Amino acid sequence: MANSTLPQGVGAPGRASIAARTLRSDNYWREPLLTVIGLVAWITYATVRVFMQRDYFVPAYHYLTPFYSPCLSKGCVEGSAEFGAFLPDRWFIPFAALTLPFLLLFRFTCYYYRKAYYRSFWFSPPACAVPDGHARYTGESKRPMLGQNAHRYFFYAAVLISLINTWDAVRAFHSPTGFGFGLGFAVRTEAGVSPAEGSVGEMNWSGAGGTSFWIDPKENMFVVFMAQTVSQRGRIRVALKNIVYGAFEK
Repeated sequence: MANSTLPQGVGAPGRASIAARTLRSDNYWREPLLTVIGLVAWITYATVRVFMQRDYFVPAYHYLTPFYSPCLSKGCVEGSAEFGAFLPDRWFIPFAALTLPFLLLFRFTCYYYRKAYYRSFWFSPPACAVPDGHARYTGESKRPMLGQNAHRYFFYAAVLISLINTWDAVRAFHSPTGFGFGLGFAVRTEAGVSPAEGSVGEMNWSGAGGTSFWIDPKENMFVVFMAQTVSQRGRIRVALKNIVYGAFEK
């Protein structure tokens, strides 16, 4: 059994006696910094959006944003509260107040986000080969980190909430003119503007990680390209489209 009274971390017995905090000479702090900026921006946007209590529902197509699903407040606009409206209509009570806390806790305790904010906000550790920002390492065995072990229970709640979101999606496929879906992506309106090949009328979408798809009615073509290449996504998309349309020309 390890002796808990002995120094830990970089001062532990048997470790090299190096005065420098780390021998890394690169900008290892850049990734934690970008993570802080990204998460703070997202949390700020989400908080503002949740308490706006407007622009969350399109009655004609039954588009209900997940931030307001299920809408349970007496202030919900007509047609958006399919599961009843019984929460008080107050500015400080989100319209989906019964589900948002569980989604927040599910995200907060998931393993991917743990790594992100442990390194960026908690400095535990900020990067590989860089010492922990705390004198002692207790992992998730003490409060407040002990609550991370409840992740599985928040997952159960998230599964139930996802069923509600699935119902919202099914409802959104039925518009006044029949079954279909709205255009949540780009439409090419003229030729020669984009560096990538394509036809006028082409509809396309691309994600931050590199995954993309496009529909070309003129060529009767539907393409799905799945990738995780954040830094090269633009170059790869253009190259892929040029190769595909180049094959047609030949």
